[in-house]
Amino acid sequence: MRVFSEVMGEAVELPDKPKRIVSLSPSITETLFEMGLGDRVAGVTVYCHRPPEAMLKPRVAAYTGVLVDRLKGINPDLILTTTGVQRGLINEVKAIAPTYPIPIPVTIYGVLDFVKKVALVVNELDRGEELAIELLRTLTEYAKACPPLRTYVEIEFEEPYTAGAHTYVDSMLRLLGLRNIYGDEPRAYFSLGRGTIEVDLAIYDPKPIGRKRGSEEVVNWLKARGIKARAYLITEGDELAHHGPYLIRVTLRKIAEICNKLH
Repeated sequence: MRVFSEVMGEAVELPDKPKRIVSLSPSITETLFEMGLGDRVAGVTVYCHRPPEAMLKPRVAAYTGVLVDRLKGINPDLILTTTGVQRGLINEVKAIAPTYPIPIPVTIYGVLDFVKKVALVVNELDRGEELAIELLRTLTEYAKACPPLRTYVEIEFEEPYTAGAHTYVDSMLRLLGLRNIYGDEPRAYFSLGRGTIEVDLAIYDPKPIGRKRGSEEVVNWLKARGIKARAYLITEGDELAHHGPYLIRVTLRKIAEICNKLH
């Protein structure tokens, strides 16, 4: 089947029923598994750890670099990437197998569209529809579920970043009724200098390897940096950095639960 890619500016010839999919995005990997297509995933990145079964798949890439020989050895019939910093990978891997980039969503509603796009390119529209409807119900259930608490978000990339208005993270907080203290910044993710931050709720999203520290240790570290809050939520890692179904199904619910304890 031929599917036009807005990112690539061209139509891409894709297999009707791909059976050896390589996913270079943790969010795509998670979505494929959630649609019941884990048996068709032939390769993933070192950051694909959700669900746990994904970690049993051959690892062929980091996030911005590919082990070309290992990728070729898998003999994929479809390679799925995302955009952002992964744009540079597209030309490198499309010579190996049909490649389709799925854009990173900028709103929480875009996560539903992301699911549908993954379903489209693997030709599993009914499975994608079922998953999107489930996630839509959760969004509807939790719309304005929280009081308008001042909220600070910090995501651990190579250095700590926070989220501005042009992100699905800010969009999710707005849906819940929370007030992202950087929600008026017309940009995506950006780093901050040192300084005191006083809020009602602070959410910290570490890399999974960093999550080996206990929550109390992380909270004390945040306080020592001047981040003061009435309550702290330390995620299990990469819950906000990734935008698979887990973001809505689990993380959104956790945020709603803790913010309502502050009301």
